[in-house]
Amino acid sequence: MNKVNKKKEQGLATKQDIMAAAEEVFFERGAAATTVEQIAARANVTRGAIYWYFKNKNELLVQIIDKAVIPLLDSFRTKLHEDTAEASIEHLHQSSTETLLTIVRSSDYKRRLAITLLKCEYTEEFQYLIDKHMLYHDEAREILVTYLKKIEARTSVLFKTPEVIAEAFLFYIMGMLTQFFKEPDKVNIERHVTDYLDIFFLSLINHRVPIEGRTPL
Repeated sequence: MNKVNKKKEQGLATKQDIMAAAEEVFFERGAAATTVEQIAARANVTRGAIYWYFKNKNELLVQIIDKAVIPLLDSFRTKLHEDTAEASIEHLHQSSTETLLTIVRSSDYKRRLAITLLKCEYTEEFQYLIDKHMLYHDEAREILVTYLKKIEARTSVLFKTPEVIAEAFLFYIMGMLTQFFKEPDKVNIERHVTDYLDIFFLSLINHRVPIEGRTPL
Protein backbone atom coordinates (compact mmCIF):
# COMPACT_ATOMS: atom_id res chain seq x y z
CA MET A 1 0.00 0.00 0.00
CA ASN A 2 1.44 3.39 -0.97
CA LYS A 3 1.69 6.27 1.47
CA VAL A 4 -1.25 8.18 -0.01
CA ASN A 5 -3.64 5.24 0.30
CA LYS A 6 -2.39 4.41 3.77
CA LYS A 7 -2.91 7.98 4.94
CA LYS A 8 -6.39 8.02 3.43
CA GLU A 9 -7.26 4.75 5.16
CA GLN A 10 -5.96 6.05 8.49
CA GLY A 11 -7.98 9.22 8.05
CA LEU A 12 -11.16 7.22 7.39
CA ALA A 13 -10.51 5.11 10.49
CA THR A 14 -10.05 8.25 12.60
CA LYS A 15 -13.29 9.74 11.30
CA GLN A 16 -15.14 6.51 12.09
CA ASP A 17 -13.65 6.50 15.60
CA ILE A 18 -14.87 10.06 16.14
CA MET A 19 -18.36 9.16 14.90
CA ALA A 20 -18.51 6.15 17.21
CA ALA A 21 -17.34 8.19 20.18
CA ALA A 22 -19.84 10.95 19.40
CA GLU A 23 -22.70 8.43 19.30
CA GLU A 24 -21.76 7.18 22.75
CA VAL A 25 -21.49 10.64 24.30
CA PHE A 26 -24.67 11.98 22.64
CA PHE A 27 -26.53 8.90 23.88
CA GLU A 28 -25.21 9.28 27.43
CA ARG A 29 -25.44 13.06 27.84
CA GLY A 30 -27.88 14.36 25.21
CA ALA A 31 -27.18 16.80 22.38
CA ALA A 32 -27.17 20.04 24.36
CA ALA A 33 -24.90 18.80 27.14
CA THR A 34 -22.33 17.17 24.85
CA THR A 35 -19.16 19.10 24.02
CA VAL A 36 -16.47 18.63 21.40
CA GLU A 37 -13.97 18.17 24.22
CA GLN A 38 -15.92 15.21 25.59
CA ILE A 39 -16.11 13.60 22.16
CA ALA A 40 -12.39 14.13 21.61
CA ALA A 41 -11.56 12.55 24.96
CA ARG A 42 -13.76 9.53 24.25
CA ALA A 43 -12.23 9.08 20.77
CA ASN A 44 -8.72 9.68 22.12
CA VAL A 45 -8.05 12.43 19.58
CA THR A 46 -7.46 16.17 19.76
CA ARG A 47 -10.17 18.81 19.28
CA GLY A 48 -8.29 19.79 16.14
CA ALA A 49 -8.73 16.31 14.72
CA ILE A 50 -12.49 16.59 15.13
CA TYR A 51 -12.56 19.98 13.43
CA TRP A 52 -10.52 18.55 10.58
CA TYR A 53 -13.35 16.16 9.72
CA PHE A 54 -16.41 18.02 11.01
CA LYS A 55 -17.36 21.69 10.97
CA ASN A 56 -18.77 21.52 14.51
CA LYS A 57 -20.70 19.35 16.95
CA ASN A 58 -23.93 19.98 15.06
CA GLU A 59 -22.55 18.47 11.86
CA LEU A 60 -21.56 15.37 13.81
CA LEU A 61 -25.07 15.07 15.22
CA VAL A 62 -26.68 15.47 11.80
CA GLN A 63 -24.50 12.72 10.34
CA ILE A 64 -25.49 10.39 13.17
CA ILE A 65 -29.17 11.10 12.53
CA ASP A 66 -28.63 10.53 8.80
CA LYS A 67 -27.01 7.16 9.56
CA ALA A 68 -30.07 6.23 11.59
CA VAL A 69 -32.82 7.27 9.21
CA ILE A 70 -31.61 7.16 5.58
CA PRO A 71 -30.87 3.39 5.45
CA LEU A 72 -34.22 2.59 7.08
CA LEU A 73 -36.19 4.72 4.65
CA ASP A 74 -34.31 3.26 1.69
CA SER A 75 -34.85 -0.29 2.95
CA PHE A 76 -38.57 0.28 3.61
CA ARG A 77 -39.07 1.77 0.14
CA THR A 78 -37.24 -1.19 -1.42
CA LYS A 79 -39.32 -3.74 0.52
CA LEU A 80 -42.52 -2.22 -0.81
CA HIS A 81 -41.20 -2.21 -4.37
CA GLU A 82 -40.19 -5.87 -4.03
CA ASP A 83 -43.84 -6.89 -3.83
CA THR A 84 -44.33 -9.29 -6.73
CA ALA A 85 -48.12 -9.33 -6.36
CA GLU A 86 -50.54 -6.43 -6.28
CA ALA A 87 -50.17 -3.80 -3.56
CA SER A 88 -51.84 -4.99 -0.36
CA ILE A 89 -52.25 -4.22 3.31
CA GLU A 90 -50.68 -7.62 4.03
CA HIS A 91 -47.47 -6.68 2.24
CA LEU A 92 -47.37 -3.27 3.92
CA HIS A 93 -47.83 -5.07 7.27
CA GLN A 94 -44.98 -7.47 6.44
CA SER A 95 -42.61 -4.69 5.30
CA SER A 96 -43.36 -2.64 8.41
CA THR A 97 -42.77 -5.67 10.64
CA GLU A 98 -39.40 -6.40 9.02
CA THR A 99 -38.31 -2.76 9.36
CA LEU A 100 -39.23 -2.61 13.06
CA LEU A 101 -37.43 -5.89 13.74
CA THR A 102 -34.34 -4.55 11.96
CA ILE A 103 -34.37 -1.62 14.38
CA VAL A 104 -34.88 -3.50 17.65
CA ARG A 105 -32.36 -6.21 16.76
CA SER A 106 -29.55 -3.75 15.96
CA SER A 107 -27.66 -2.01 18.75
CA ASP A 108 -26.48 0.62 16.26
CA TYR A 109 -29.98 1.49 15.06
CA LYS A 110 -31.34 1.51 18.60
CA ARG A 111 -28.64 3.88 19.83
CA ARG A 112 -28.87 6.26 16.86
CA LEU A 113 -32.66 6.39 16.86
CA ALA A 114 -32.72 6.86 20.63
CA ILE A 115 -30.46 9.87 20.12
CA THR A 116 -32.77 11.13 17.38
CA LEU A 117 -36.02 10.68 19.31
CA LEU A 118 -34.99 11.22 22.94
CA LYS A 119 -31.61 12.88 23.22
CA CYS A 120 -32.12 16.00 21.09
CA GLU A 121 -33.62 19.17 22.52
CA TYR A 122 -35.95 20.53 19.87
CA THR A 123 -35.63 24.22 20.68
CA GLU A 124 -34.88 27.25 18.54
CA GLU A 125 -31.18 26.57 19.07
CA PHE A 126 -31.59 23.25 17.30
CA GLN A 127 -33.88 24.41 14.51
CA TYR A 128 -31.75 22.51 12.01
CA LEU A 129 -32.77 19.29 13.77
CA ILE A 130 -36.45 20.19 13.55
CA ASP A 131 -35.99 20.86 9.83
CA LYS A 132 -34.20 17.53 9.41
CA HIS A 133 -37.00 15.67 11.19
CA MET A 134 -39.64 17.33 9.05
CA LEU A 135 -37.72 16.39 5.91
CA TYR A 136 -37.59 12.74 6.90
CA HIS A 137 -41.19 12.77 8.10
CA ASP A 138 -42.30 14.06 4.71
CA GLU A 139 -40.24 11.42 2.91
CA ALA A 140 -41.68 8.58 5.00
CA ARG A 141 -45.18 9.98 4.53
CA GLU A 142 -44.72 10.10 0.76
CA ILE A 143 -43.55 6.47 0.67
CA LEU A 144 -46.66 5.42 2.58
CA VAL A 145 -49.10 7.59 0.65
CA THR A 146 -47.82 6.29 -2.69
CA TYR A 147 -48.25 2.67 -1.62
CA LEU A 148 -51.62 3.23 0.06
CA LYS A 149 -52.94 4.85 -3.13
CA LYS A 150 -52.02 1.66 -5.00
CA ILE A 151 -53.97 -0.37 -2.45
CA GLU A 152 -56.92 1.99 -2.69
CA ALA A 153 -56.96 1.87 -6.49
CA ARG A 154 -56.92 -1.93 -6.48
CA THR A 155 -59.28 -2.80 -3.64
CA SER A 156 -61.14 0.28 -2.32
CA VAL A 157 -60.92 -1.26 1.18
CA LEU A 158 -59.51 1.78 2.94
CA PHE A 159 -61.98 3.78 5.00
CA LYS A 160 -59.82 6.88 5.29
CA THR A 161 -57.68 8.71 2.75
CA PRO A 162 -54.10 7.52 2.13
CA GLU A 163 -52.84 10.86 3.47
CA VAL A 164 -54.66 10.50 6.79
CA ILE A 165 -53.66 6.85 7.17
CA ALA A 166 -50.00 7.64 6.45
CA GLU A 167 -49.92 10.39 9.09
CA ALA A 168 -51.68 8.16 11.63
CA PHE A 169 -49.27 5.32 10.96
CA LEU A 170 -46.26 7.56 11.52
CA PHE A 171 -47.77 8.80 14.79
CA TYR A 172 -48.34 5.18 15.82
CA ILE A 173 -44.84 3.96 14.95
CA MET A 174 -43.02 6.96 16.41
CA GLY A 175 -44.98 6.62 19.64
CA MET A 176 -44.20 2.91 19.80
CA LEU A 177 -40.47 3.42 19.22
CA THR A 178 -40.23 6.35 21.63
CA GLN A 179 -41.81 4.30 24.41
CA PHE A 180 -39.54 1.36 23.54
CA PHE A 181 -36.43 3.54 23.87
CA LYS A 182 -37.69 4.95 27.17
CA GLU A 183 -38.58 1.57 28.66
CA PRO A 184 -36.98 -1.23 26.63
CA ASP A 185 -37.59 -3.75 29.42
CA LYS A 186 -41.35 -3.10 29.41
CA VAL A 187 -42.10 -2.62 25.71
CA ASN A 188 -41.15 -5.83 23.90
CA ILE A 189 -41.52 -4.89 20.24
CA GLU A 190 -39.65 -7.96 19.02
CA ARG A 191 -42.11 -10.28 20.76
CA HIS A 192 -45.34 -8.36 20.10
CA VAL A 193 -44.66 -6.55 16.82
CA THR A 194 -47.23 -8.57 14.87
CA ASP A 195 -49.93 -7.90 17.46
CA TYR A 196 -49.11 -4.20 17.63
CA LEU A 197 -49.29 -3.84 13.85
CA ASP A 198 -52.41 -6.02 13.60
CA ILE A 199 -54.25 -3.51 15.77
CA PHE A 200 -53.39 -0.71 13.36
CA PHE A 201 -53.72 -2.45 10.01
CA LEU A 202 -56.93 -4.33 10.75
CA SER A 203 -58.52 -0.99 11.54
CA LEU A 204 -57.87 0.13 7.95
CA ILE A 205 -60.27 -2.34 6.39
CA ASN A 206 -63.57 -0.79 5.38
CA HIS A 207 -65.73 -3.29 7.29
CA ARG A 208 -68.20 -0.56 8.21
CA VAL A 209 -68.88 -1.92 11.67
CA PRO A 210 -70.61 0.85 13.66
CA ILE A 211 -68.96 2.28 16.77
CA GLU A 212 -71.38 2.57 19.66
CA GLY A 213 -73.12 5.93 19.54
CA ARG A 214 -71.86 6.74 16.03
CA THR A 215 -73.21 6.39 12.54
CA PRO A 216 -71.28 3.83 10.43
CA LEU A 217 -68.67 5.44 8.16
